[in-house]
Amino acid sequence: MQPVASKPSKPHDPDLARKSGHDAPFETARRKRHGGKGRTSTINTVRPAYFRRVEFCNRLQTGNPRVSNEGKQAFRGHGRASTLAKKQSQSARNLEENMLKHWKSLAFAAGIAAYALGTAAPSMAQDAPTIIVVSHGQANDPFWSVVKNGVDYAAKETGASVSYRAPETFDMVAMSQLIDAAVNQNPAGLVVSIPDADALAPSIERAVAAGIPVISMNSGADVSKQLGAMLHVGQAEFDAGKAAGEKLKEMGGKIALCVNQEVGNVSLDQRCAGFTEGFGGTVTVLPTTNDPTEVEAKVKAAIAANPSVDTIMALGASTAGEPSLAAVKATGAKINVATFDLSAGFLDAVAKGEAAFCVDQQQFLQGYLPVVFLNMYAKFGLMPGGNVPSGPNLITKEKAAQAVELSAKGIR
Repeated sequence: MQPVASKPSKPHDPDLARKSGHDAPFETARRKRHGGKGRTSTINTVRPAYFRRVEFCNRLQTGNPRVSNEGKQAFRGHGRASTLAKKQSQSARNLEENMLKHWKSLAFAAGIAAYALGTAAPSMAQDAPTIIVVSHGQANDPFWSVVKNGVDYAAKETGASVSYRAPETFDMVAMSQLIDAAVNQNPAGLVVSIPDADALAPSIERAVAAGIPVISMNSGADVSKQLGAMLHVGQAEFDAGKAAGEKLKEMGGKIALCVNQEVGNVSLDQRCAGFTEGFGGTVTVLPTTNDPTEVEAKVKAAIAANPSVDTIMALGASTAGEPSLAAVKATGAKINVATFDLSAGFLDAVAKGEAAFCVDQQQFLQGYLPVVFLNMYAKFGLMPGGNVPSGPNLITKEKAAQAVELSAKGIR
């Protein structure tokens, strides 16, 4: 019996081939059922069909779905397939679909890559810089909470990634370690206070040597440039102390206490030195901690030991000014009390005429401005050409009421 000759099929597209169940593997199965004749022609038909499938998919990928008659022939098939043939057909279709998906994915990825390459430079320039602030401010000092508020406000306005760090106590070893840890992170900018240049110089110089832009704030105006900082934001502490001393001298002061709640802080030493020069009378430095209870007790004892004291210059509003004022009220003595920095309680006393004045260095700006400057420097290379004085301003009775509300909000 002669094998039945296969009937040629009309050309049709791949989608129709899929729907009808026709495909090249069907031809192989049909010829095997008829005695294997035509085996050579089957192999010659199926092998090129594989490559013509690839050609067809390539043309689809390039946007040209047209194929030759031979290419279309690769998708023809006749007859009824066996179970194996059906599986082979399904596998072939899956392979084709997966290849198309793969090529489309590659094309999409290539487009994204091309776009990224074309926009990479501007995008990098606009990335949020990382800025680290390390201060010596102690956790229980409301003055430094205002500085931190300035830092946080600048971070919100600029979109910079800002981290604020400080030791729990006035500890220069711990602070130098915080600076070293910040340098290891290689931030876009570093803000530091410098209460003790000898202790902190190696860490700050290491940051500068690593190419990290550094701005000092609050304390260290006299050594900032020497250590490699770009500028300083704060007040000249000696000059501020001198201005306060001159004002208290005008108010009739002759014998004074300078209450230092942070012994070892060079900036506070400069305040007392400036105050002594401006005051012109007898000044005794009273060392304490920043514990208000201890400050009040020591001021009471100092007044009892020398009833001639008529002036007290405190170096911090919350930690030294308010406890000193409480001590004066407790003793009933007539003493002019003034303080550096602001607190809602001391400002209220100034407004009522119970205290002389506050020396305002506007510490909110000391936290705010360095972050803004470093953000601008990281993005655009912009930086002021010199130190930025944030104070001093004397807040007397006439100005106190205006500052009370902002102080209570943590801004002044």
